[in-house]
Amino acid sequence: LDGALVREIVKCPDIGGPLTPPAKPLAGYIKVRDMLVPILDLKGLLRKKKGPNDTNDSGPTRALLTTISGHIVAIPADAVSDIEEIGAERLKEAPSDLRLPLKKYVSYILITGDSASYLLDPERLLTAAQKKKLFQDES
Repeated sequence: LDGALVREIVKCPDIGGPLTPPAKPLAGYIKVRDMLVPILDLKGLLRKKKGPNDTNDSGPTRALLTTISGHIVAIPADAVSDIEEIGAERLKEAPSDLRLPLKKYVSYILITGDSASYLLDPERLLTAAQKKKLFQDES
């Protein structure tokens, strides 16, 4: 995620929600300074299964607050170890023929030496229909 798009990183409180289970990709809501913020089920959205190195069974420890379509949302993180300012010269637009299962969520590729990292674009995480439903429910 591009750090410039992160408004704030907060400790992730317990995820709560309405009495009925939330619709995917919503995991529930967190309370941040008396404001209910929807938190996405990022692993479910990205169809990521629990891997052998996933040791955190208690849920995310941090939430990255960002905006999607002008609305504040939280993206869960198991941990945040570093925030780095990245110069534009190190970012390359993701090519249209990028062969990644998650390419529809990626806008840029960060080149560091011989490796590449893929930056998720919050605006691409939800379909238009999901945005409409989530932000209509928020009102």
